[in-house]
Amino acid sequence: MKLILFLYTTFNRKFKEDIHLYVRKSLLNNNVIIFAGVPFDDIGGGQRSSQFARILLERNVRVFCVYAYPKYSFSTRSFIKSKVNLPLLKHVYINDLSIEDIERELTSETLVLFEIPHKSFLPFAEYLWDRGIITIFEVIDNWETSLGDGWFDESVFEQFIKNCDMVTVTSKALLKWVSKYRKSRVILLPNAANVRIFNPYKKYTAPHIFRNEKRKRILYYGSLHEDWFGWKYVYYSAKNNPEI
Repeated sequence: MKLILFLYTTFNRKFKEDIHLYVRKSLLNNNVIIFAGVPFDDIGGGQRSSQFARILLERNVRVFCVYAYPKYSFSTRSFIKSKVNLPLLKHVYINDLSIEDIERELTSETLVLFEIPHKSFLPFAEYLWDRGIITIFEVIDNWETSLGDGWFDESVFEQFIKNCDMVTVTSKALLKWVSKYRKSRVILLPNAANVRIFNPYKKYTAPHIFRNEKRKRILYYGSLHEDWFGWKYVYYSAKNNPEI
């Protein structure tokens, strides 16, 4: 795997330099479009795209967010359209979007991110590819698992993989999966922490229930989604480290 990463880094160095220049120009021109799975104010699969949008908004970049699925309200037990009102942010449900809406947002330096290979995004992606707009496809999960149940289409996935200018993956396992479809212009770009919540320059006090504990504790905050979570590693670690 280290060799794969070295080869990807070496052969993509010039391309990455070009992309970085383009990204900087796009940000200077305040023009980014994000096609995400769920709304800006939802959880789970929307967090990476939402964090991107948040950071861009903090830098006074205009962001046009398009989402494939409405969020679920546990109070009404139904799906609802998300209503987000933030400066510089446009927030649109895919069923309410037209090619004309996208066309009005475009400049010669618009940057477009696709967070999931959803079939409803494909007509817009094809339009952008024909126009020569720079597109980046982010592979944030293995959609061949249960995470893609009900919507994942390998032929659509392959079109995003092959036609976007760059593909980013969030883990080495996803890099290996994507390498079956594409051998160049693929970059490993792992998830990061939200520094507004996890400030690296701030010292945090442990919760009072842990302050007198001498044993180490491991805390996990996140999803425990079916077959992709590493349960076997949790079992093995717990069994072999009874002192934790």
